[in-house]
Amino acid sequence: MSCLPQSGQCERDKTDPFAENLNGLEKRAYTHIQCLDVAIRDRPQPEALYEDLSDGSTLVIERKSLMWPLDYAQRHQADHYFIDLILERIGNVTKDLPYSISFPSGISIDRRELESYADKIAGEIRPLIGYLSCGQGVKSNIGKHIYKFWLQHPWERDECDPVSGLGVEMLEGTTTGALDPANLPPELVEHIQKCFTSCASKFREYNSSRTVLLVDLYGELRYLDEGWWHDVFSNLQVPCEISEIWSGLHDFISESERGWIFENLYSASGQR
Repeated sequence: MSCLPQSGQCERDKTDPFAENLNGLEKRAYTHIQCLDVAIRDRPQPEALYEDLSDGSTLVIERKSLMWPLDYAQRHQADHYFIDLILERIGNVTKDLPYSISFPSGISIDRRELESYADKIAGEIRPLIGYLSCGQGVKSNIGKHIYKFWLQHPWERDECDPVSGLGVEMLEGTTTGALDPANLPPELVEHIQKCFTSCASKFREYNSSRTVLLVDLYGELRYLDEGWWHDVFSNLQVPCEISEIWSGLHDFISESERGWIFENLYSASGQR
């Protein structure tokens, strides 16, 4: 999974790991048969069709992205733009020592404002280069937010990070603690229901198959647990065309290894 939703053609790189996950969990033999939305172009189709070669049953998968806040993608792109501006403004003067800068995500989506902030930060940081001792730094305001710049102790760097140069830490804000699954913001409910409607229309001709909505979660929805989602779907009407809803997250499964993490968020049968 990338940090922003991706679109493309056949998405077997996302659906195959999920089918393999079911094969391991349930002792199934799902094998890819067709990328439906590539092979059938005269009407909307789900992503992929799989068949269990042991009994002939079929699995159909549709992938959708859900995010909150709804402008998460725009905010995230602005964050990357801001990081690039800072690195450009500061230049190579930090290359010899392990400096670090941290600031909150979502400072602004206005490009001119971000350019002004980057100029301010660079103007404050450059005179400090070469004069800080390990652990020393500065905190300063950028708009309503605070950034921090300091010289790290060498042992503060992760083993996989460069031993010198400027490290950038983006601090993610969150309001998920205020999201009541029984009383979601109307905009988020509409976002989820649009996903349901689109998915149900694609599954309609596959009513004899196991139909799975596989969701990519972004922003503040990404790390909410199964229990939270179970409560959400208990309060929303999931279309009968959708047999199950799973989340798929490609993330660290150990300190050094990345892999897929799948969670069952809803089952029409009630079994999870």
